Amino acid sequence: MKTVTLIFSFCILLAGNILAQDLAETSAAEVKGLKQQLQHATTDSARARIITQLSTAYREIVENDSCKKYATLAINFTKKFPAKPENPGLNLKYKMIRAKAIENFGASLAYENATQAIDTLQVSLRLWKETGDKPGIAMAYFSLAQAYSFKGDQIEAIDYFNKSLALFQETNNKVYVANVLNNISLEKRYLGMFGDALEYSIKSMKISEEIKDTVSITNSLLANGFNYMLAKNFPEA
Repeated sequence: MKTVTLIFSFCILLAGNILAQDLAETSAAEVKGLKQQLQHATTDSARARIITQLSTAYREIVENDSCKKYATLAINFTKKFPAKPENPGLNLKYKMIRAKAIENFGASLAYENATQAIDTLQVSLRLWKETGDKPGIAMAYFSLAQAYSFKGDQIEAIDYFNKSLALFQETNNKVYVANVLNNISLEKRYLGMFGDALEYSIKSMKISEEIKDTVSITNSLLANGFNYMLAKNFPEA
């Protein structure tokens, strides 16, 4: 059994490295394109939007220093935006840019200080709720769940993952539905609830296959194998 576990762990690391490399290459191309757009931006609102997108791209490949750098730039830009009572649509746009920039900063901060990150992400969540934008609120919940996971508070993490799951399902974002289910599976595993962990990773797998998302399918396959092995060895869970 120990040999099987070691082999399986090696496979997880190998697959994870391959997926990370593919994601890094895709994000590098995205970053390059966004920086080119930034050079040609002519308004502060356009610059803030693109800079926020850059912080998101760096967040996705866990380049936290770059993510925080661009998120801070975007936050500072949004401070320049005056309220325009005659243009509520523009005000909403500015608030969404600011909410996302703060969210990205908090998400990256979670790797070094989860408690401060949670405080920051709560500010972002409040702004997202003020906009009424359900995809934005869903991601804010997701980011908070990850921060609580980093803090080691699996119960709160699962609670926020479930809040994000409901909104991702409502907005038909199946990529993130699969992602959240896999994250809940991981939190259940941390709690020693191996049967529940397997149940959630199987649900994630089914959705990943439905949408033909290669990354999600690979993650779910690995999670299913690991969870099955643990559930089999600890049936009381």
